[in-house]
Amino acid sequence: LGMADWVEREVGALLARPGFGEAAWQQVLNTEWGGMNEVLYNLYAVTGNASHLRAGEWFNHFLWTAPLAIGVDDLDGSHGNAGGNHANTHIPEIIGSARGYELTSNRTQHDIARNFFDILNGSHTWSTGGSNDHEHWHAPHQLGDDLDGQTEESCTTYNVLKVARHLLQWTGDAHLGDFYERALLNGLVGNQNQHLNGDGGSFIYMLPLGGGGLRKPWSSAVNGNFPCCWGTLSETFAKLGDSVFFRAADDSALYVSLFVASSVVWGEGEGEGACEVTQATAFPLASDEDGSTTSLRVACDAGTAAASGWSLRIRVPAWATAGPNVILVDGKPVPGTLTPGFATVPAPGGGAWGTAAAPTTVTVSFPMSLRFEQLDDNRTEWAGVGAIMYGPLLLAGLTDDDLLPGLNASAARGELSQWIVRNDSSSSGGGGGSTPTRRLGFTARNPLRGTCGQVPSAPGAVTLMPLMDVQDEAYTAYWHSCAPQVPATSPGSGGGGGATAVPTAVAADWTARHRARLATNGPLLNIRSGDKGQEGASVISTHPVLAAAAGETAAGAVAALARDAELEKVRAERA
Repeated sequence: LGMADWVEREVGALLARPGFGEAAWQQVLNTEWGGMNEVLYNLYAVTGNASHLRAGEWFNHFLWTAPLAIGVDDLDGSHGNAGGNHANTHIPEIIGSARGYELTSNRTQHDIARNFFDILNGSHTWSTGGSNDHEHWHAPHQLGDDLDGQTEESCTTYNVLKVARHLLQWTGDAHLGDFYERALLNGLVGNQNQHLNGDGGSFIYMLPLGGGGLRKPWSSAVNGNFPCCWGTLSETFAKLGDSVFFRAADDSALYVSLFVASSVVWGEGEGEGACEVTQATAFPLASDEDGSTTSLRVACDAGTAAASGWSLRIRVPAWATAGPNVILVDGKPVPGTLTPGFATVPAPGGGAWGTAAAPTTVTVSFPMSLRFEQLDDNRTEWAGVGAIMYGPLLLAGLTDDDLLPGLNASAARGELSQWIVRNDSSSSGGGGGSTPTRRLGFTARNPLRGTCGQVPSAPGAVTLMPLMDVQDEAYTAYWHSCAPQVPATSPGSGGGGGATAVPTAVAADWTARHRARLATNGPLLNIRSGDKGQEGASVISTHPVLAAAAGETAAGAVAALARDAELEKVRAERA
C-alpha cells in the first residue's frame, strides 16, 4: 500500500509540474515499465481506494494503444517506434487494459485488449502460438524476414496467455481455448529442461524456429543467470492447472477448456454438498487403448442439490477435423454434430449427475490429424514455407536441414498421412523400476535431397516429434518445401533472409558459404541466405546473366547477400 501511495503521489506531482505534463509522461511510458497498470487496478479491486484506480489509469500509454482501440495494427512500429515494437514492453500493458475494463466497464480498454489479440494472432504469430523475433514485432504477414534462431521470447508467450484468459472469460469463445492450448504446449511446456542434473532447473529465453539443425539454448539458473524468462517460466510450471476449468457466471455450466489430468469441486462451501469432476487423460499423446482424448468422472455427494441444474461444456477444438468427434455419457453419444466450439453435455437420465457410488463417466474422442500450416507471409517467395502440425502440436524434425522436397502441393492439401507415419516410442522414466514414458513420434518417409516433382535417387527418412518434447536434439521447425512451387522472381527481389528464385538449375554456377544454401525447385534454384544478420552468409556466382545484371564480368562475379539492415538498427540502438 505504501508503494502504491508513493507511485500515485510522485506521478501525480510529475503530471502537475509546469513544463512536464501528459506529453512528457507519454515519453516516459516508452520505456519497459511492466504491468504497473494491472498491479494498481488489482490493488484498487481490493482496497476500493480511488487513488489506486487513478494511478493505474495514468499508465495508459495511449500513444501506442490509441491505434489499437480502433483496430489499427501498430505492432510493427509504424506509429513511432522505429525497428518494431518491443513485445514484452507492451503485452503487460494490454493485460492491465483488460483488468481495467473488468473493474470499470471502460469500453475503450476492452477494445484495446480485444483488438490487440486479434491483430497479434492474425498477423504476427508463429504456428507455435508465439510471436516476435529478437524480442520485437515487425511487419504483419511477413514473418519470413523474422524466421531465424532468435524467435519467440518465452516471457511474451506467457503474457499473451494471460490476455487470452481474460478474453475467454469475457466471451466464452472456444477459439481462445484453442489458442491457449497451442501456445502453452508448443511455446512453454517444452521450455524447461527435463534433464535437470541437480542444477536447480534449466530454461530457454528464446525458442528458435528458423533454420535447420537448431538447438534449444538451455541455460542454468544457478550460476547467477536469472533473466526475466526464468521468472515467468518458473511461474508457468507452478500453475499448469490454470485455465483448465471455467465456471459460468450464472452457475449453469462448468467449462472444460484444456485436456489436462485435473480435478475441480463444484458447489463446495454452499452447505448443500458438492460434486467432484475429475479429468483423466494422456493428451496430447491421445492414443489410449479406448482411443479417447480425455474422460471425465462426475461424482456428487448423495442427495445434494449440486448434482443438478448445470451442464458440462467441453471444448471441441478447431483442429478436430479428422472425425468422427464423439462424446459419450455413460456410453451413450451426445446427439448432433460436434463442431468447433463448446459442446453442451447435460447431466444424464433425470437431469442429475452421478454419485461417488455410481459416478457419471463422460468419454471424449477428438481424433488428431496431420496438416501443413503455411508460414504467415503473403509474399510468393515464402509460399512453400511452413510447419507440420498434428492437432495443436508443431512437429519438429530431428535433422540439420530445413529442406523437404518430398512435401509437395498434394501433401500440403491434406495427404500428409500417406507420407508421414506415427510410431510412438518409450523411454525410461528415470529411476529403477519406474514406468517407461511414452513419447509421441512420427517418421516422414521423405528425401532430404532431390528436385521438386522428381523421385530422388537416394530416399531417406526424417524422425518427427512434438517441439515440446525436444530436449538436446538438433531440430527443424519450419520447412522449405515444394508446396506449392515457389514462382520465379527477379534476382535479388527476395529480400534479406528470404528465398529468391534464379533462372538456372545448374548448381555448379553457385557456391554457398556458411548457412546460405541452394535448393532445387523444378527448373529453378532457390537461394537461402540463412539466419537474418548472420555473419558471412553469401553466394558466389559465375552465372553470366546475374553477372551482367550486376555490372560485373562473368568470371568471379559476386552476388553477396547483405545483412539485414533492420536488425543492424536494433543492434545499434541496444549498443
